[in-house]
Amino acid sequence: MDIRYYLIAVLAFLSVTGMIEGLFALWRSRHGPFARKIARRLHLADESGPGPGGPLLKQQRMSRIPALERALQAMPLASGLDRLLRQSASRLNVLQFLGLTAAAAAAGAGLGWSLRFPTAMVFVAGLLGAAAPSLWFVHVRSQRLVRIDQQLPAVMDLMARALRAGHSFSSALQMAATEGPDPTAPEFHLAFDEISFGITAQDALTHLAERVPSNDLRYLVVAVLTQHETGGNLAELLGNTAELIRARHKLMGTVRVLATEGKFSAWILVILPFGLAAGLYAVNHEFLKTLWTDPAGLNVLVCAAVAMVIGIFWIWRAVKIHI
Repeated sequence: MDIRYYLIAVLAFLSVTGMIEGLFALWRSRHGPFARKIARRLHLADESGPGPGGPLLKQQRMSRIPALERALQAMPLASGLDRLLRQSASRLNVLQFLGLTAAAAAAGAGLGWSLRFPTAMVFVAGLLGAAAPSLWFVHVRSQRLVRIDQQLPAVMDLMARALRAGHSFSSALQMAATEGPDPTAPEFHLAFDEISFGITAQDALTHLAERVPSNDLRYLVVAVLTQHETGGNLAELLGNTAELIRARHKLMGTVRVLATEGKFSAWILVILPFGLAAGLYAVNHEFLKTLWTDPAGLNVLVCAAVAMVIGIFWIWRAVKIHI
């Protein structure tokens, strides 16, 4: 066989390999760990409030369209959605979130229509689809706050050891920001950046407590601010606060284990009526059709809905234990 065939094959292999390597390098430069870390820091730093005592950067734009930006800023609900997206570490802005909500509502209504649900049920399916993105981001924020609460005692011990070694509070905060785990480290890193750019430590810690609605983190902020006002051994104070948070987490874990059976029973009691109704409707349409075609059936539906709401609220209050 001609040697030129092997030469062309080798050159083609090298060309394809080089192209794949180049595409991977391009993707890594835009979406790699380092790029994501920088984007996360910029996203966290993009807060509102001008002036030397305010957060580091200006407010993130809710929309790229100026008219929609002004309209969203005038809506109280938009600021709450923006806070939810920030606390869940999402890269979406408010307008994109509203577009996602509209798409989910259309998908839910379309699914109900394709399954030949009645008009009222199609409307309910659209409402459930519209609520799905908000519920998802609330869940993501809750999980993120749980991870921060779990990581906080170790971060406080790290700061206490740095203070005992002779470092200043800002240096201890920097060590927590650089050596701490994610997602706690980026929040501390933003607080350290604010101090580096001239904001006082008290204001930076206040902004930290406002960004992260965690009771354990607020204990840390209150302890540090109290120490700045009254004096004392900050390293010992951080160590004692970390032990207090660990004891609280241990007690919460015990209570969570003891309440697991009740929560599981609550989920079954809540889901069972809807699951049974969906199964019966899928098997026999005419069996449940009387509930929304007959006036007496509508009365039964209203009474059942009111009873379900009361029961769900009662069960939720019974299994939700605050410590």
